[in-house]
Amino acid sequence: MELQDSFNKLCFQTFLNIIIDMSLVFGQILNAWDIMF
Repeated sequence: MELQDSFNKLCFQTFLNIIIDMSLVFGQILNAWDIMF
């Protein structure tokens, strides 16, 4: 039970990190887009 709980936390953490990374990349793409046009 405890192992499952920590596994869920790890998955959630990884999921959050991926979302944060994607939003950062998306922000950089928007900035580059603004500079180009």
